[in-house]
Amino acid sequence: MNRTAWQIAVISAASALGGTYLFGGEWLRFFSYFGSWGTIGIVLVTLGFVWLTAKIVLLIRDTGLQSHRQFLFHLFGERAAPALSSTLALLLLIYVGSLLQEYAKAAQGTLSLPMLAGMLVCAALSFAFLRSKGSTVFAGSIIALAMSALLLGLVFSLQHYVPLPPLTYQLNISWLWHAIFFVCLHALLLFSAFLPTHSTEDTSVSTPVVYLGAAFGGIIILTISLIGHFAILAHWHDAHSLENPLLEILTNRSPLLLYPYLLVALWQVSLVASMLIRSVCEPLLQSSELRPLPLQLLFLGLVVLIAFGGSIVPHFSVYVELLLRLIGFTILVRLIQQKFAKRP
Repeated sequence: MNRTAWQIAVISAASALGGTYLFGGEWLRFFSYFGSWGTIGIVLVTLGFVWLTAKIVLLIRDTGLQSHRQFLFHLFGERAAPALSSTLALLLLIYVGSLLQEYAKAAQGTLSLPMLAGMLVCAALSFAFLRSKGSTVFAGSIIALAMSALLLGLVFSLQHYVPLPPLTYQLNISWLWHAIFFVCLHALLLFSAFLPTHSTEDTSVSTPVVYLGAAFGGIIILTISLIGHFAILAHWHDAHSLENPLLEILTNRSPLLLYPYLLVALWQVSLVASMLIRSVCEPLLQSSELRPLPLQLLFLGLVVLIAFGGSIVPHFSVYVELLLRLIGFTILVRLIQQKFAKRP
């Protein structure tokens, strides 16, 4: 597999999994609560990410999209694009703030690290990724995925037996709606990650290479997600009512693993944060004479303020994610409409 396919696979997996997946909260809410149906949901979500990755990369290659505004113009037209793109950019920055807040809150609960310190550490590492070249982000994504798979495997190994409920458990369509809502948010992360890395790339990348990269990225997403999902199910009685189940499992069962686990979680949160901030910064830099450093520092300062303010607002991240999921749902519906509209 050539470098382009690897890059597509790694960026797809690193972004689609999200910033805080190592905490386990999203997997618990969207999949593990539904037992075996949640397992089916993970498989369907993975197939959706494979299709979205190929669709997004081919769209960027064929149309030269370089910003959220151009992408939304392609989907919704000239009248809706400016307002939607401004709203999306603002919400993504707020979402980055919520990621920093979630990490700082988890670090405070497990290591007694002050929340402001946790936010600043995240911001500093995000700044390092922002100032790095694309090859460094690619390498950082490989490190994050490899270490995540290893540590999640170790968490799973703490309890070998996985009680899989029968399909008669949670026999309703709630699992399907949750799987769709999971894709809605993470599709935005996926697209935002690919904009800075592929908008200026060689447009001659072949379609088979794109499909190969998307498929391999799906294998990575499926593998890591299933390990995390089964780890939660294996510790169900300890984890089913927790906000960050995987962290709590480590705290109770293997405290020594907690420190490397939080370091990898910090790496992943900062990596995704830098991808999202870059996707907002790059169009502004290309359309103006602004210098990168002041703009990046401005946005980082803004997300730290958002994170700090959000720490005193109950359910702050829930509200932000809900708005982003609504936008993501609208975009997914429009992409599907365009796909079927092109059929003879």
